[in-house]
Amino acid sequence: MPTIFALNLLAISAGACLITRPEAEKVLGARTAEERPLKGYRGAEVCRYAGPADQSLRVELHTGGRPAFESYLRAFRSIQDAKYNPVRGLGEQAVFHFSQLTVLQGEYFFVIAIGRDIPDSRRLEESVALARKVIPRLPWRGAGC
Repeated sequence: MPTIFALNLLAISAGACLITRPEAEKVLGARTAEERPLKGYRGAEVCRYAGPADQSLRVELHTGGRPAFESYLRAFRSIQDAKYNPVRGLGEQAVFHFSQLTVLQGEYFFVIAIGRDIPDSRRLEESVALARKVIPRLPWRGAGC
């Protein structure tokens, strides 16, 4: 039987399991290409679903808890004049900035970016709905794929 540590490594290395293809297709309103796991900023596990006409959904999973979360936000702030809007009632802390949602939960934080031509108010609403699905799937909960 795998240990919780092994399940955590499996879940981290399979970032694709945080959002399913049908969930991505619902958000983008179209069929998507297969997810493409990538490495992101500071080694984050990234899953990107590509839809038609440059539409996409990207989910990044970062380790390091609050220190890494705060460092990520500082780095963003240093390269662009981004406004950080707090999102209450989501994770330990969540902010919407530069058209993406960043959520801190335990030892992890994750980023949801919807690349679609929609108003930011709708982008925030859809990102929050996805984040509520992601939180119980985080590896710290012992979730495996």
